[in-house]
Amino acid sequence: MEAHKIPTEAQCRELIDSMLGMMKTTPPPGDHDWASAQVLIAKVEAMVRDNRQRGVSECDTWAAFTKMLVNQ
Repeated sequence: MEAHKIPTEAQCRELIDSMLGMMKTTPPPGDHDWASAQVLIAKVEAMVRDNRQRGVSECDTWAAFTKMLVNQ
């Protein structure tokens, strides 16, 4: 069994940017879902922007991002 490698800051930043890009370009199935998706995208973008301005680890931001997605 191979041990899990801890991602680098650059890898976490790439994960964040990639997931945000997918969220923005993949429409949800219904109109109501579209409005909810836009609210979630705005919240995630604000969190990412604020964390980057404060110098928070990209991997900590990725963890918070995925938590937001799971708990939506």
